[in-house]
Amino acid sequence: MSITALLLGALIGVSLAYYFLYSPKARVERLWKEILVVAQKIGELKKSSDTSYDDPVVTIYEGVISKKKKMVAALLEYHFDREKDEKFRKENKP
Repeated sequence: MSITALLLGALIGVSLAYYFLYSPKARVERLWKEILVVAQKIGELKKSSDTSYDDPVVTIYEGVISKKKKMVAALLEYHFDREKDEKFRKENKP
C-alpha cells in the first residue's frame, strides 16, 4: 500500500468523522435528540407522580431543555445562512 493511498484514506476518514460528529448540522441534530430524551424523562416523571408537577427534578429538566433550545438557536443563527439554508433553519427552529 502506498503512502499516498494511506494519506488519502486518512483524509477521507477525518472528513467523514468531522461531518458526522462535529459539523454544525450534526450538533443541531444531536441537541434535538438530547431535548427529546429529556422531554421523555419529564413525561415519565409527570406520569409517575400524580400528586404535583412542582417536582424540582422536572424544573431542572425544563431548564436543561430551555438551554439546549437556546444552543440550537445560536447554532442556526451563527452557522446557517438565512436564505441559503432556509429549509434546514425552519425544520430545526426551536
